[in-house]
Amino acid sequence: MKEFINETKNVLLDIKKYVVFVFVILVFLLSSLFQIIPIKLFNLDVKNITNLEESFLTLFSYICSLIICIFLYRKTIKKEISNFDKKSFKKNFFYSIKLWIIGLIIMMISTFIFSKIGITSNNNDSVINMFISSPLVYGITLILLSPLLEEIVFRMAFKDIFNGLSFILISGIVFGSIHVIFSITSLLDLLYLIPYCSLGIIFGIIYNKTDNLSYTYIIHLLHNLLTSIIILVLVGV
Repeated sequence: MKEFINETKNVLLDIKKYVVFVFVILVFLLSSLFQIIPIKLFNLDVKNITNLEESFLTLFSYICSLIICIFLYRKTIKKEISNFDKKSFKKNFFYSIKLWIIGLIIMMISTFIFSKIGITSNNNDSVINMFISSPLVYGITLILLSPLLEEIVFRMAFKDIFNGLSFILISGIVFGSIHVIFSITSLLDLLYLIPYCSLGIIFGIIYNKTDNLSYTYIIHLLHNLLTSIIILVLVGV
């Protein structure tokens, strides 16, 4: 009887794990729906929303999504915080930096080649437009909040379902695909799966090795910060 009860508990825990995983993915994909709250609350005209209003709406949707994801994975987050080893920080950090540099090289080379044949990233274009409209608000969103949300969703949530090489590949490919497929205008845009998926796989390797989200978050934050600085320099903000 005890064995049956234990098996039932394990099955229910597995079901709960998959339900939470699917729910978190949906929260991330449908995060823009949270914007309905301030739109209704402040009676905003959707057809005439200013760039500044749009930036705050995006910030609001990220905050709502983060709150939900942090709550759902609070036990894992708390566990990783308590298991954080200060002694191995330097070793793990430089290991993460080395892998990130590899990812940067892949991204720069592939992006350079694509630009030479006339293919530009629509995702990059949208980021540039956001920064031009409201540098400060989008800076907070894209540099601080976006990396944390994406690391919880694409690393922590995926590692709760997959293990080892399957986790690294699946999470990396999904991560890269999300940054490309929703902004493609032609089949050639799919070439950008190469740099984005490469970066996602790099993040997966780091998390799989360190088993602590702090490293991937720091590296992801640095990546977005570097990208943002380059954008600000290019557009002269």
